[in-house]
Amino acid sequence: MVSKKFTLILFLFAFLCISCDVLQKSPRSVPNLKGISVKGEDFSFEFSQCRSTIIAFGASFCPPCKVDHEIFTQIYDSLKSDSLCVLYVNADEDLKTMQNYVRKMKIPYPSLHWNYELMNNLGNPNLLPTYFIADQNGNIKIYAKGMLGKSGITKLRQYLQETK
Repeated sequence: MVSKKFTLILFLFAFLCISCDVLQKSPRSVPNLKGISVKGEDFSFEFSQCRSTIIAFGASFCPPCKVDHEIFTQIYDSLKSDSLCVLYVNADEDLKTMQNYVRKMKIPYPSLHWNYELMNNLGNPNLLPTYFIADQNGNIKIYAKGMLGKSGITKLRQYLQETK
């Protein structure tokens, strides 16, 4: 009985140590987001063109990402009319997988394939999906991990409209 408790305590301690070690600090700003676009071309995102930018970090193998991407795709035109931009950062292993996913999901907003510089600028998020909301200067105002869903995206949009 004592060995089971001791094993449990060691397990919990190891879990907490590992968890604390992998937690990343969220970035305060992302002044420069460059990468390879879905077309395979160099792309640099300009925050100054948007009142606010939703940076959606996800991948084709992530079911919650797919749900949120469908919602963003449905409301993208109305977001643009409010000067709100969406930028998708894809974490798939290769560009071809990203291209197939963006085509299949009919994602209309700019999409970048991950790279080490871009990931370092985003604080190396370790959960999919992860969202950052940046202002016109690339300053991060909101950092959210996990699926937003329809209600979360609606609340986020309302917040962004109120903070004009």
